[in-house]
Amino acid sequence: MQMKSLIQKLNLPLRLMGIKQYASYNKETANLVAVFESKGKDKTQFVFVPGMKNVMLGWDNKSCTLNEKIIAAMKESLEEEFKYDLQDWEENEEYREKEDMPPEKKTIENWLEYVNSTTSPIRSVDIEPMIVQVVSTPAEKEYKSEIKPPFVIPTENEWEYLRGGGQRIFFPWGDFLEAEIISAIYGMSMSEGSQEHYATNIDLLDKPNMFGLWFDLSTYTYELVNSKCFVKGADGGCSVCGGEGLFYTIPILSNFYRSKHSGNEDRISANYYSYRKIIHI
Repeated sequence: MQMKSLIQKLNLPLRLMGIKQYASYNKETANLVAVFESKGKDKTQFVFVPGMKNVMLGWDNKSCTLNEKIIAAMKESLEEEFKYDLQDWEENEEYREKEDMPPEKKTIENWLEYVNSTTSPIRSVDIEPMIVQVVSTPAEKEYKSEIKPPFVIPTENEWEYLRGGGQRIFFPWGDFLEAEIISAIYGMSMSEGSQEHYATNIDLLDKPNMFGLWFDLSTYTYELVNSKCFVKGADGGCSVCGGEGLFYTIPILSNFYRSKHSGNEDRISANYYSYRKIIHI
């Protein structure tokens, strides 16, 4: 009743649909979440996300160490990839021209440095409560005309908080990295006709987080944010589709990743960009 009264008091274009429970990816914890639906024909779903004080966002391996499970999994994966990369490096001139790092440099130590260079800096922020669109909308060049008050798009701080489901975790699914997760990442980037082998693993990631929000983890689709970095959550599929290996691909899945291909308004298309509307409460 309190949520319904809030919607009426603020005269928001939403109706309360009920309360649902959403669990973390490993189902160890769960949240009760108020779910809303927009008035009108589109019936877009939204959820209420509580605010939080002193939220720690960003990453720096010098200040906070990655979980040992992630480091161990990456070390093993990099060592396994090394023999294939080395063969390509020695036999394929085109591969050498494309790669900016020889295989012997793709060590766990250098990977941790790469993570530092591709994630947002550590900072402590206060996040205000908000109502958030569950699934982002494909963005065309004129997307701003679709975002009318009281709606806005999130800032980088808000987006990282939303992506982590309010938890201090490196990946959306938690602080671990398993073979099934890696398989799911590559499976999600494939065409539907090629996904059959990966179907079970894809289900591990293709689900809402503890806030009831769904994020595209295929690494293809950027989400626009109201911040200098412009986009979050992807690199346009460059690493996965370009066959760049885990060294470059895995950091993209971090909640704190900043793409070096930030793009601009002229490049926006529904194939690679999306936006998520929010209402500050």
